Amino acid sequence: MKLSDYRQTFYDFSAKASEVTRKLAFAGIAIVWIFKASENSSPKVPIELYLPTALLVLTLALDLLQYVSATIIWGVFQWKEERKLQDINDDPELGAHPLCKLPQNVFFLLKIIAISLAYFTLSEFIWRVWFCLK
Repeated sequence: MKLSDYRQTFYDFSAKASEVTRKLAFAGIAIVWIFKASENSSPKVPIELYLPTALLVLTLALDLLQYVSATIIWGVFQWKEERKLQDINDDPELGAHPLCKLPQNVFFLLKIIAISLAYFTLSEFIWRVWFCLK
């Protein structure tokens, strides 16, 4: 991979981190807005939905952490490699240590596990509500 490719990777991840941050903000506002509709000032969320909601929020947080960690790692990598260059226009082929990808891969795996558990518990709740099983 060329240095310019690593630079572009850094730009892509930082843009994605911004996008996820915006989605987190909108999701938080939507959750407050949806559950605010109650007779008194306290939200009325069924206790069975606490876990799926927490897992959905955790999924979003892990998504953000995945892209933030990648942005930092690849940004530092390309910055260090640029400092080694004699000519700023050089674009050498580079190899990165395999551990550079570890944080983003771990956050990705945890994100998939969290969303799977969230939808499992949510579907379990919906199944009970539809068929009046309690």
